Amino acid sequence: MSEVVGEKRTYSSETEDNSNKKTKVIDQNDDSLRETDVGITEYLYKDIQGFNGTIKQRYSDFIVNEINTDGEVIVLKDKGFQQKEKKKSPEGAENTQKTDKRASLKEERSGFVLDSEVKDELVKIIGEEDVENIINKVYKNFEIYETTKTFDSKDERTKIHQLLRKGFNNELESRTNNDNSFKILNGTGKNQRIGKQQLIESQKDEHGVENFGYGPSKQFIHFTLYKENKETMDACNLIGRLLKVPTKTLGICGTKDKRGITTQRVSLNTRMGLSRVNALNKTLKGMCIGGYEFKDNALKLGDLNGNKFTIALRNVELNGDENATNSNKEETLNQILSNSIEKLTNTGFLNYFGMQRFGSFSIPTYEIGKKILKGDYKGACELLLSNQKNVDYKTVEARIVWEQSKDAKKALKLMPKRNVAEFTILSHLATKERNESTGEYKPDDYFTAILKIPRNLRLIYIHAYQSYIWNLATSYRVAQHGLAVVPGDLVIESNKEVAVVDEDNFEVEDVAKDNFIRAKPLSKEDVDSGKYTVFDIVLPTPGFDVHYPEFMKEFYEQVMKKDELSPFEMIRKVKEFSLPGSYRYILGKPKNMNFKILNYMDENDDLLNSDLEILENNIAMKEGKDHLESKLGKYSISDEKSSMYASDENHRVAVILEFELGTSSYATMLLRELLKVETSRNGDLISVK
Repeated sequence: MSEVVGEKRTYSSETEDNSNKKTKVIDQNDDSLRETDVGITEYLYKDIQGFNGTIKQRYSDFIVNEINTDGEVIVLKDKGFQQKEKKKSPEGAENTQKTDKRASLKEERSGFVLDSEVKDELVKIIGEEDVENIINKVYKNFEIYETTKTFDSKDERTKIHQLLRKGFNNELESRTNNDNSFKILNGTGKNQRIGKQQLIESQKDEHGVENFGYGPSKQFIHFTLYKENKETMDACNLIGRLLKVPTKTLGICGTKDKRGITTQRVSLNTRMGLSRVNALNKTLKGMCIGGYEFKDNALKLGDLNGNKFTIALRNVELNGDENATNSNKEETLNQILSNSIEKLTNTGFLNYFGMQRFGSFSIPTYEIGKKILKGDYKGACELLLSNQKNVDYKTVEARIVWEQSKDAKKALKLMPKRNVAEFTILSHLATKERNESTGEYKPDDYFTAILKIPRNLRLIYIHAYQSYIWNLATSYRVAQHGLAVVPGDLVIESNKEVAVVDEDNFEVEDVAKDNFIRAKPLSKEDVDSGKYTVFDIVLPTPGFDVHYPEFMKEFYEQVMKKDELSPFEMIRKVKEFSLPGSYRYILGKPKNMNFKILNYMDENDDLLNSDLEILENNIAMKEGKDHLESKLGKYSISDEKSSMYASDENHRVAVILEFELGTSSYATMLLRELLKVETSRNGDLISVK
């Protein structure tokens, strides 16, 4: 059977009853964003039959383990260490002690006078009113106070922290709020700064071993973060809030999927004791930390080799084989999987930016990015605030108010804070006056509103546009030349990874030019030498500092001309909107890929065991406690049970896939090639009617 490369997918117009299908079916006439809308049109081969399946029916069906730069797969090996319970004071005694101590301190501080030099410096920065309130309300009367001013300058914020420590003998705690104002409170007791030696002594176990046996303290604590069904940044924000440190003190190598169970390393820049970090496990829900190490350096985005995926596809059915017997179905499925995995391992898959890249609302993120790159900031704001068909339902009322009145103050009252971009835009516009005759805000107001959106979120939009163009270019390249290497193709003559991006992690790529990687166009002699393969070929995202393949320059130019943009004019007045561009391999290739077919009976049957379940049940077994045999290993259903279920006519079939991908590849794009079905923006697989 011959291999078909670069064949476009065709959609059947026939109708059929899909009421019994287990995969989600979409209507061709709905307005959902489709793969073809974002340039995803090609398959590498279509000679192997696909099959239908459901991904992420339960979040526990999707497990991701980070792979560090040493090639080690990160798993949760422990839940920290056991801490001795502190002896509780008799009921009411602790409160009495606090009250007595506070009364004593109030009396002691009643005559306090702030050093005149420190006071003068503070007044210059934060104003006399705030300084007096800090002295009288916070220091003397133990109230919590927030400054009326905000401080966007990092140098100013640092100076304020230093002056407060100096002027109030390290007895006040100052925190920077999200809007860069200050919250100031008494640090007496558990919040009070302690000396280095005190900290060391407090972090010894019952045998006097420093840091509970984890070695001498260093600037950073590294730990393993296990999370279930939670965004990476939400998890980091929660940890920061519980530890009372800014989220920016936490370092990660990349963001992981929300709907899944993921394990990764995190660094914490802190001088706090390890026991305080370890105590988080008493509070965290759906999360766990462990595997502590002290390190000299922080983790940063891109510090990983990739991710290991363990994915359960439920309700698996063969295309067009409804009448086959169970044994024939399993045999056919086994053959399909064996052939497909061999193909994927040898030939790879098209390394498209997946549908998740383009947002979950009706208007894709690249459309907003297009407006920003064109300098149409009002248009970008209007798209973000528009009343679309597919949006967070809690924002609809605010969107309708904006659509009908353009009154930012009214719309702001109805917009949830969690919708950061929309809330930020309305918050800024609400402080501005509209033109009385037109009812419009000034162009500069819209421009500033876009810049008020957090930087990482702003970059999502313009990077999405680059991703959209890259997808189109890759489809064109493969449709024209298949897997052949041709003169003019670009390659990277370096062992460095290109286009560092982890699933939906937009922060790394294309924002810095340090160690920028150059691409080399291949000559006919290079092609004839046989030194290069299709796995070496890269294509650029649009930018001012990339090479375009000579035979594709016209394509880039024509496709961007439709958007009134040019691939050769990517420098903007706003520095962060000036994109140098980056390179990305056109093919992804899985490593260590294998599969397993499991039979199960009920939709609620567990198929995979998480790191935490395996850890807890193995600990229980070693300690002679009750445990579940089915939770000691990777699979919840044994081979014996699977064989037993297969004889039941009502049984269901699942396929378990394991594979490793580099940092620049989407797991959903591999699954698309394997199953030959459309993918959606939330990571589900859907069949096309």
